[in-house]
Amino acid sequence: MIDHEAYFVKQTAILTDFCMHTDRETVSSNVILQRVDDRYRQAIADALGIRDPQVTQFIWMLVNGVLVEYMGGHASRNFAESVP
Repeated sequence: MIDHEAYFVKQTAILTDFCMHTDRETVSSNVILQRVDDRYRQAIADALGIRDPQVTQFIWMLVNGVLVEYMGGHASRNFAESVP
């Protein structure tokens, strides 16, 4: 993820913009967004060897939070330090 920092930050910005201009029900029922979310959670589980979906979801939420903080300039400018 560190190697593709700019991609993930831009992707988070696009998703945030989409969510700001779309009602919650439309976002939560969007099949493409669900598929992307599932793939990221599965990638996290596979990379870290996690079997508990709640732990995987927590890590994914934490990473998303760091990305949002990074976009707003509130996190460390060194992305690698924010997501060890």
